[in-house]
Order: sequence, then structure tokens, then C-alpha cells
Amino acid sequence: MSLLDASPGPQTPAEAEGLRAIAVRRRWVWGWFLGGMLIVLATGALRVSERVMFVAVPIWIGLWGVLILWNARARCPRCHRLFSNTWLGGKPFARHCVHCGLSFAPWSSPE
Repeated sequence: MSLLDASPGPQTPAEAEGLRAIAVRRRWVWGWFLGGMLIVLATGALRVSERVMFVAVPIWIGLWGVLILWNARARCPRCHRLFSNTWLGGKPFARHCVHCGLSFAPWSSPE
């Protein structure tokens, strides 16, 4: 099924729950990034030793990468394919499934 012949239709309760799970993944990605930035800025202002920063920053970036991959592996609750990725790439924060067109907002149309 391509995006051209997809008819999004109304969401079922199971689909709505799956979309909420995808939204939670996205919040973790953004929360970890922004929270880490605040911590890095705060530790810089407090003049924490470079040795601590040398260890903490790579751990923060590494865990952020893990969260990005976790977000990218989210499956669509309707078609059970990757929500925002195709074999050519993807849109990590897509508002519609790139395969079936399932949308976070039931009133919007696929892009």
C-alpha cells in the first residue's frame, strides 16, 4: 500500500494507544537532549573539572543516540511497519506514518 492509495480513516483505541507510545519516545529524545544541555551549561557555570566533563558528555551523547535509535524503531500501530522510516531514510518526527498515513491528528491529511 502506498501513501497515495492510503485512506487514514478514524483511529481505533489501540491505534491511539500506539501513537501515545510513539509520542512518549519522542518526549524522551527531546527531554534527554534539552536536560543534558542544561546540565552541561550548569556544570560549565559551576566550573566543574574538565575530567568530569570528559566522562559525562560522551555518556550523555551516547545515551541520546540510543534514544534516537529507539525512536526510529517505533512501529506504526496500524500497519506495523516503521512509523517514520523507509529503506531510503525517514523523517524522525513525522506526524504521519510514512507507509499507511496514520496521523497523530485524526482530522489532518497525510503529507
